[in-house]
Amino acid sequence: ELLDGGIAPELIIFGAMPSLGKTTFALNITHKAINDGHDVLYFAYESGRYELMAKLLSLTTYQLDEKLHHTREHAKTTKSIMKGKVLTAPLEDRELFEKSLREFEDASKHLFFYDSDKMTVEYVRKTVKKHIKVTGNTPIVIIDYIQQMPATVTHTTDKMNADANITALKHISRAFQVPVIGIAS
Repeated sequence: ELLDGGIAPELIIFGAMPSLGKTTFALNITHKAINDGHDVLYFAYESGRYELMAKLLSLTTYQLDEKLHHTREHAKTTKSIMKGKVLTAPLEDRELFEKSLREFEDASKHLFFYDSDKMTVEYVRKTVKKHIKVTGNTPIVIIDYIQQMPATVTHTTDKMNADANITALKHISRAFQVPVIGIAS
């Protein structure tokens, strides 16, 4: 409702200094979108898919705990999920985690993670095109750190590379009528 029908099919870039929550913000968008049944193609250049999935699962535990118990007492942090501490947690915490896991598994059918430092803009374009062709769904595309995308042309400055990638991402958004959300620092 606040977005007047959803995220517009355009290039949206948000940036901030390091450690201010850009990836967390992108994951919150991802969490909401997949839970609403929208496909998300998440291209991660900095964090691995398991860490990002643990963050999404942690968010699910917080939301479910608040919904069921009006508290966040039994929710799990990303660190506790990644270290397997949920296996030795009290029974009520484990039950919440198992419910959260089932809820996340259902929503994650709409989540497509790609994590490699070799994903070029052309790779992103081909992936979006294939996704639309195979599923018939128009995805939300998230690029988690534009500056870390490989150069499209060799012997350029970092700024020239980022500018070229941003222009190419804008073309992808227009060509496929998809929202492309880019994180920049």
